[in-house]
Amino acid sequence: MSILKHISPQGRRLSLPTLCLLLGLFSLGSWLVSFMAESHGPYEQILANLGLVVMLSCAYLYIRKLEAPALNIHLCTPLLILCSIGTPVILQTDPFRYVWDGLHSLQGIDPYRFAPQDSPLFSHISWAKHINHPHLPTIYPPAAQLFFHASCYLNPWPLQADLNSWQVMFGWKMMVGFAAALLIYSLRHRRWDLVLLHPLFLLTVLGNAHIDSLLIAALGVYLSMQKQLHNPVPKVFSLSIAILIKWLPLLYLPGHFIYLKHQRSLRKAIIPCFLLLALVILPTVFHALKEDSHFFHSLGVYAEHWMFFPFLFYVLNNIFILGGASKHIFLAKLTALLSGCLMGAFLTLRYWQTRISLRLYLLLISLCAFALSPTLHPWYLLTILPLGLPYFRVLKTPWVWPMLSLLSQSYYLENRENQLIRWGVYGIVTLCIAIDVKRLNKKLGFKRALQ
Repeated sequence: MSILKHISPQGRRLSLPTLCLLLGLFSLGSWLVSFMAESHGPYEQILANLGLVVMLSCAYLYIRKLEAPALNIHLCTPLLILCSIGTPVILQTDPFRYVWDGLHSLQGIDPYRFAPQDSPLFSHISWAKHINHPHLPTIYPPAAQLFFHASCYLNPWPLQADLNSWQVMFGWKMMVGFAAALLIYSLRHRRWDLVLLHPLFLLTVLGNAHIDSLLIAALGVYLSMQKQLHNPVPKVFSLSIAILIKWLPLLYLPGHFIYLKHQRSLRKAIIPCFLLLALVILPTVFHALKEDSHFFHSLGVYAEHWMFFPFLFYVLNNIFILGGASKHIFLAKLTALLSGCLMGAFLTLRYWQTRISLRLYLLLISLCAFALSPTLHPWYLLTILPLGLPYFRVLKTPWVWPMLSLLSQSYYLENRENQLIRWGVYGIVTLCIAIDVKRLNKKLGFKRALQ
């Protein structure tokens, strides 16, 4: 019998003191990793980071055995915000880019116009040297830029001054804390503690403050309004905001259209979808057509060069290498894209036939996109936490894959990948996917679809 069954009897719930203790240990552990980064070598920092991941993972396995949180959500909100503000950014440089873009727009400069190193502000900002890929313009969509701009007003220090990292991030971390609280409110009728206390959420949202935190908050609001069909505009607006924070939810448009068609009618589904497309396209075109704007340049570089944690793509690439193909990277990407289109068409057909729910459809589409993507950083997987929440006790991939992805964070420290960790993650995730496919086979009808 499992040890967890002894320490987590039936009826046990998560208490407020336990939550405070866990958040406190997480924040202290993050400061320890930050101290190791400044005062010790990379291997000590790796050990501290992996120790923090293991501690959070063990705590999470215990929390999954509990029945439900017995917490007042109004008391948890200030805790989230305080924890976000009081935890340092560790191992990451992306938030410096967010603050940089916000500083540009605050000064009336189009953030798409200049790469950081070409900006007139670059030599005057002491922390600008921490921005990753300073030779590239920003890749973040218009709504993300709006939030970057707003975060600058929440920062009590002038961003042009000689600041430490904690001061630079203060306004943005407060914005992320608000987004985390919004997500928890949108999940209040579900086991929101399984998202809040997931190691990936703690480290990449409350810790490293990635932009994906705003994306999952917008998706949480979208999913919480699933029954409000008398007025689809708020639902359309929240999904458009999610798309304009990061482009991934563009994959959800077919599912959104089918959902409206099922619940209303074909005619009543078309008008909200046109409104959604207009809300996405108009701001994008506005920025893309500006003079000296490099709106799509960085996205092109991203698609062409950035490669880490590829899943099926990595396997496909090696198959083409063994086959002697000269353009193996292009062929692997093309094969992955075609495989994704085929799988997406199959899932869309199953959803059209009402064999799966909207949330499960969006979860499976996301998992397929991530498995086939040539670029997959751990924080990207934040998206599948709110989507996979109802299936955490049925499907393994939605919570196992994000947890294991944190082990890959050590690649930042020496700018190289740890192959042992990488293939260990691949092996476990492949096993989880195989188990999940077997469980979904009856519901989705894979065998009947292939006959």
